[in-house]
Amino acid sequence: QMAALGLYQTRIEESEAGLQWLDRAVTSARAAGNLPAEIGALAARAEARLRLGQLDRVLPDVEAAGSEASSNPDAHRNSLRVAKLVHGETLLARGDARGALRVVDELLVEIGYPQRSARRMVAMLALRARAQVALGSKDALSIAREALAVAEERAIDVEKSADVGGALVTLARAQRAAGESDAARASRLPALPGLLW
Repeated sequence: QMAALGLYQTRIEESEAGLQWLDRAVTSARAAGNLPAEIGALAARAEARLRLGQLDRVLPDVEAAGSEASSNPDAHRNSLRVAKLVHGETLLARGDARGALRVVDELLVEIGYPQRSARRMVAMLALRARAQVALGSKDALSIAREALAVAEERAIDVEKSADVGGALVTLARAQRAAGESDAARASRLPALPGLLW
């Protein structure tokens, strides 16, 4: 699948080469009238652009995905959640922590939080924790710990999981913000293998 290949290439190589596959995925799906594939490709391209720091180009894809899915959002729930999560991450990257928190809280309500079965839940909780850190909230630490717990529950190999590594980094940020510098350093060290794998 072109969208998956493009996003994977963006994640691994951190270059714009993957965007060519994502552009093709959007165009091909649109030409074929394959709405689920088009919405999924738009969400994936938004995520890729976020990863590449192309913040000004993220929102158009998020909005396009929402517009295309507006007639039947339930049929495109997973792709729309990706797009919304990317929107929240973009808001936080731009310094709008309150906006990011609003978006991720809406997502958590949508998935029936605190149940833990939804896809991307680790990313949602990590975003919530980072937004709370930015706002100076005392709740950031408990949410960061929950993100790590969910990541560890779902990991096939905890030591090689990128989700676990990312959650550990989020926990370290929350610990540092709470004045727990020693704990923050301890959290960051085991994160490195998961992030580099």
